[in-house]
Amino acid sequence: MKEILKARLMEEEAEKIRLEKERLEVERKKQAEKVRIELEEAEKARQALELERIKLEQERLMVKQKEEELRLRAEAEKEEERRSRKKSCSTRCSRSESFS
Repeated sequence: MKEILKARLMEEEAEKIRLEKERLEVERKKQAEKVRIELEEAEKARQALELERIKLEQERLMVKQKEEELRLRAEAEKEEERRSRKKSCSTRCSRSESFS
């Protein structure tokens, strides 16, 4: 009788251990899934930030190009104005020479 009770207690203890192992395995799987999801979200956030960085870099280059275009246009307009004044001056100067 004593041995039967002892065997039953050992079986119950073995069952408790088995159930605890199952519970821990389920918990481990939940944690692993949670970590996997967090990693995926972190990767998506990293990709979004990289995309934003690329867009900002493209925008910066476009602004730089536009600034260069405006600078060149301003230089060209200045040069045209200088030529125009020079032409105007030489025309006036030649007219005044012909009158004298």
